[in-house]
Amino acid sequence: MKSRDIINISRPYSKDEDGLNIIEREIQSNDIFDIPIDFNKKEFDTIHFNTWHSKLWKIIKPSKKDYITKDNSDFHFTQEHNGENLLNYLSVVKNIDTYKFASLIRELNPKIDAKFSKRIMHYWRDLGYINFQLYGESVKVSPTNLLFIETEAGLRAFLTGFRNQKFIKKLVAVCKELKLIIKLTNHSKEHQEILPHRIEIYDKLGDLNKFKVLAKKAGIEYINNIENPLNTSYSIYQLACFYTQRSVGEFEVYLSDKLEYKTDHHRKLLFDPDNCSWKETNKNVSSMAPPVLIRYDGFKDRQILHVFKDEYGSKVLDNFALSSFKIINSNIFLKKQHFVKSTSDFYVPLNISLPFWIERGLTLMNAEIPVIEWVDKKAYRKYRNIHDDIIKTIEEKLNQTAIITK
Repeated sequence: MKSRDIINISRPYSKDEDGLNIIEREIQSNDIFDIPIDFNKKEFDTIHFNTWHSKLWKIIKPSKKDYITKDNSDFHFTQEHNGENLLNYLSVVKNIDTYKFASLIRELNPKIDAKFSKRIMHYWRDLGYINFQLYGESVKVSPTNLLFIETEAGLRAFLTGFRNQKFIKKLVAVCKELKLIIKLTNHSKEHQEILPHRIEIYDKLGDLNKFKVLAKKAGIEYINNIENPLNTSYSIYQLACFYTQRSVGEFEVYLSDKLEYKTDHHRKLLFDPDNCSWKETNKNVSSMAPPVLIRYDGFKDRQILHVFKDEYGSKVLDNFALSSFKIINSNIFLKKQHFVKSTSDFYVPLNISLPFWIERGLTLMNAEIPVIEWVDKKAYRKYRNIHDDIIKTIEEKLNQTAIITK
């Protein structure tokens, strides 16, 4: 594929606390990829951030060196892989919107339904390969990026965004020169054919400078520069995601700035906080006792609208996920602890949406998408090998306590 054919690559816009694009804001050199350097906080407490960030720093950048792992030169990348083919196709066309992209995923795997194909599309975005904002908008390919992921020793990163055979050839050559271990794995064993390859790069001694040299020589546009836990410019991207995410306790302040919604529609869905599901209702919103979360769909333009009603009125939500945790009164998360390590498998009910930044941060901790697992006849998304301190951060943000399961 010739470079002149590549016309649909664009770095994502800066994003706000809901994960929405801040189109009018130019990306700054010290931003953490698409997160503004001030984390969208009006009053930023540097001391609080540094204390929190330093405690979690070791999850991504431990001081432990690895003298056991052997170099592995067995790396066979092929662009004929379905996920890689789709990534490259997206880079040379500009007319693929979110609806078309989801249908392309179903063409690659006809066994998955429309709802799950949309979920896969979101994983493509959370993993950093593509970017879009609203349903119906065009899908852009992100430039080549290097993000660091959880590791017990050394320093481990994965490659995301655009790549082709020519780029990979150069990448492998530079990795060999720098004695970096490059490994081809997958983001999901179950769905590896509808996602790009997971390309992992590892340095046993944890030398960050090697990755910087790699980025410069191979032409990687963005690298998460994690030099110092006490400087926001060097924030670990996943931790920046969790820090950017507003908490349930901050929801009321957020709601006060939202637009009122005075219209009611006959067709609507009401969120049931007891079983975390949506139920159809024809009941008038005016007669509903607050707080309630309402979903309107079925509009001609396929728009979906979420409205939260409290004692002060009904407000339109940019991102409804956080509001659901405002009214859920029970602990809905599970975790299965790994007692040898400080990690657990983290379970989220399948029908529950996590707030944007928490979903993205979780997915990027290991650059793996969750698997579906049934526990006591209930379906969950299982995020594997998540550090216990990360789970604690999520619990605090969403006013939850994960129930320990065997």
